[in-house]
Amino acid sequence: MPEGPTVAAETSGVGLAVALERVGVGFPRRDQDVLRDVDLDLAPGEQVLLIGASGCGKSTVLQTISGVVPHTVTARTTGRVVVGGLDTASTTVVDLSRQVGVLAQDPAGAVCLPHVDDEVALPLENQAFAPGSIGPRVREVLALVDAEHLLGRPTAWLSGGESQRVALAAALVARPRVLLLDEPTSMLDPAGVAAVRAAGRSGVAHDGPAVGMVEPRLDELAG
Repeated sequence: MPEGPTVAAETSGVGLAVALERVGVGFPRRDQDVLRDVDLDLAPGEQVLLIGASGCGKSTVLQTISGVVPHTVTARTTGRVVVGGLDTASTTVVDLSRQVGVLAQDPAGAVCLPHVDDEVALPLENQAFAPGSIGPRVREVLALVDAEHLLGRPTAWLSGGESQRVALAAALVARPRVLLLDEPTSMLDPAGVAAVRAAGRSGVAHDGPAVGMVEPRLDELAG
C-alpha cells in the first residue's frame, strides 16, 4: 500500500472549517484500508495541498470532506469528520453541499447545463436563494474568475480552460466555507492551467473559503 498523502498548508484565519479525527476509510474487495488514522485541521482561509503517490488516498481525503464517502461511495469508515460544524456521518450530502464547493479534474464532465449562466446559477437555485439575487451573484463570480465574457454562451462551445473556470464559478457562487480542488488542471494544456490558476487565486482571495487541493502539476500550477 502506498504511503498516505502528505499535507502542505498555508494558514490565514482562526477557527476550523474542517476537522478530521483519526479517520480511516476502506473499500469493498480491498484487504487494506486506503486511509488510516488521518488527522487534519483546516481553518478558514487556509490552503492545504495533499501530495503523495498515485493511489495513496489523496482524493479519498477530499471525498470524506465532501461526504461522497460514505454517503455516495460505499466504504468502511472510522473516526470523525466535521465540516462547518456538521458531522458528515449524520449529515446529508445535500446539506453538506451548502458548506462545500467541489472542482474536479474533467472539464468535459464539469458542466451539465446548456448555457453558462444556467450552470453557475444552479447551486443558488438548489439552495433556494432569492430569485432577484441570483443574476447579480452569477455575474459577480464570473467576473472574479475572469469569465464574465462567457455569460450566456453555450457550454458546448467552451474550451477546457473555459469549462474549468465556469465550473470554478459554480463551485464558488454560493460562497461555500470549504472549496475542494481534485486535480483541476490535469486535463488542461498550459494555457488552460494558467487561466484556471489565475481564476482560482482571484476567487479564493475574494470569498476566502478554506481550500483543500490535490494537484500533481505543481510547477505549472505555481506558474
